[in-house]
Amino acid sequence: MNSLEKLIADKARIQAKCEVHKQKMEANLDYIHEHGGKMVFTSVKDMIFPGKKDGKECVDHKSLLSSFGVSDVVGAGITLLPSILGMFKPYLFTWGLKKGQSLLKHLFFRKKK
Repeated sequence: MNSLEKLIADKARIQAKCEVHKQKMEANLDYIHEHGGKMVFTSVKDMIFPGKKDGKECVDHKSLLSSFGVSDVVGAGITLLPSILGMFKPYLFTWGLKKGQSLLKHLFFRKKK
């Protein structure tokens, strides 16, 4: 086997491994996409209400809070920001329209004294 054949074989092997990893990642992302809300809700619920449920170990609330750092809180906030904005976007849009409408009415239809 010459060096060109070795390179071709390595390329085929690497492409096959990449395809397998791609399929695994797509499956994981599909699962997260389908169950993301439930996972976030369960995580937040477990942090707020620690305790033994369904055979799980009891979580010590003080050690849980001390294990969180500023970067953990900022990271969680950045991760949840698109979901939070998605929930509040209709309210912000409605508020902005009402505020803009009232400003325009005030500018163009002022009572003259």
